[in-house]
Amino acid sequence: MAKTYNIKYELTTIPLYGKTYSLFSDSDTTKDYFKHVNNTLDSMLTEFGSNEVLLNILFKSHKKPSILKNYDILNEFKKYTIATKEHLKSITIFQYLKDKRLRISEHLQHLYMLETSLMNRMNKEKFLICNYKLALLPHCLHDLSRECKSKINGIEYTCSHCSKKCYVAAITDILEEHNIHPYIWREMSLKKQLKILFKKYGSVGVLGIACIPELGAGMWRCTKYGVPVVGVPLNANRCLRWYGEFRENNVDLDVLRELVNN
Repeated sequence: MAKTYNIKYELTTIPLYGKTYSLFSDSDTTKDYFKHVNNTLDSMLTEFGSNEVLLNILFKSHKKPSILKNYDILNEFKKYTIATKEHLKSITIFQYLKDKRLRISEHLQHLYMLETSLMNRMNKEKFLICNYKLALLPHCLHDLSRECKSKINGIEYTCSHCSKKCYVAAITDILEEHNIHPYIWREMSLKKQLKILFKKYGSVGVLGIACIPELGAGMWRCTKYGVPVVGVPLNANRCLRWYGEFRENNVDLDVLRELVNN
């Protein structure tokens, strides 16, 4: 049975800026970003005809940007990734070789922005009817003013609801109200766990919340596994990987609610 919570959270919703991107750009809300992405997808679909065809075109343009020469994605979306060039100049050769996420280009970030929203359109209904729905949450959304008291619970760590200022707690509430099982991803082998869940439940869907470089790559990974996947991007990339420490972050909860509602 779905859980119901009546906790009044005290969450920070101020504009935040990451190492390579921010969904706020020059606004005090992310609403313009999501509207921009959806309008762009609508426009592209008038030419490419179907979600499947467009997704394939976007994927091919990862390595061959000229495929989308009629769509100047960089100019349209670069206001969200304005910090990328400076970041790429600052990383060391060691960082460049060790972590491919750190060297992500503006072009690929823009493609991920479109692809994640397109996959949401394609997979939402399939995800919602799965027998088991798994959500993977980032540790970086916890309340940084106190020690996280999450505990391992079978599959992975789960939120203990120890703070009203914690996005993980608020997200957990939203998901559990819709019979979606939220876990804070730290140690789990996704491929191994999916095999276990498929064997037990028959059908499994995945919802991810992560920074755009992680979310885009993760959703493609789930697609290769044949899993209905949906996701919501963090408003900026501000975690340990990018800054060497965790920095306060947030996510658009209205977008999450819309995604998990029938």
